[in-house]
Amino acid sequence: MALTDDILTILFDYSGGYRLMRQQLLNPTFPRTRRDANVNQKTLYVTMARLQQRGLIEKKKGVWDITRRGREYLEKKLDFLLPSHSPKLSRRKEKNMIIAFDIPEKDRRKRAWLRAELVLLGFIPIQKSVWFGPAPLPREFIRSASNLNILQHLKFFEVKETDIV
Repeated sequence: MALTDDILTILFDYSGGYRLMRQQLLNPTFPRTRRDANVNQKTLYVTMARLQQRGLIEKKKGVWDITRRGREYLEKKLDFLLPSHSPKLSRRKEKNMIIAFDIPEKDRRKRAWLRAELVLLGFIPIQKSVWFGPAPLPREFIRSASNLNILQHLKFFEVKETDIV
């Protein structure tokens, strides 16, 4: 994924000012496939200006947000990376599942697929490999993870409100 894809992925579930966008991009928990990418302020600002010119993002009252066109672009881009099964960009409100994973470095592409799918399913990162989101998971997600031979690297924990201290 390129910087433009990272920006669109962040804006899908998040709207905010430029400073908060930078914090999200520089945050090590954000799913990135380009580990060596160093994002400086000028590069980020120019990239966001270009996305705005293309109509993929917009700025309203100092807050960046993804447009409908940007959502469609991101959806097509994620479909191209690996077969996707998830309900497209679904947003279920109730979050009650934790997924932890430890996928080997040699399967970097599968790890990127998993993170992209978790974002599409409405999960948010707690750490690089610990995500919090809605349950139950679609059967297709479990089937795809099994087909990619990464299911053995995933741990699922269901959280109930009574469990939260």
